[in-house]
Amino acid sequence: MICDKEPSIPEHLVSSLPGPEKLRMEWSLPSFINMFLPEFPHRNVPGHEHFQVLGYIAKGSFGPILKVKDKSKQKVYAVKVIPKSEILRLGVLEQSKEEVIVQRQVRHPFVHDLQDCWQTQRHIYISE
Repeated sequence: MICDKEPSIPEHLVSSLPGPEKLRMEWSLPSFINMFLPEFPHRNVPGHEHFQVLGYIAKGSFGPILKVKDKSKQKVYAVKVIPKSEILRLGVLEQSKEEVIVQRQVRHPFVHDLQDCWQTQRHIYISE
């Protein structure tokens, strides 16, 4: 017999299934993402719809520094693009985290304000 109605699942089975929160806890982030948390939240890199790359500023100690324009705010920022492999190779993970912690707290004319920071799978980004 063909039935148009979907079979119902007994309530005791539905309630025993893990919810989205439990599934999220069971599937933890990979260690190369987790080790940069919480200072560098994991995000996709903003695309051309969010930022316009205006140019190359300089080569920093760990990677390039780019001049970008935030299209929504119409402001220009410097963004450090740092490969995670370099941070780990040189053993400066704690230094990188401390840099953003200090920049969040310090307000001084000679120190750029931290605008944002985040990570993708391969890089960390520090926007000043």
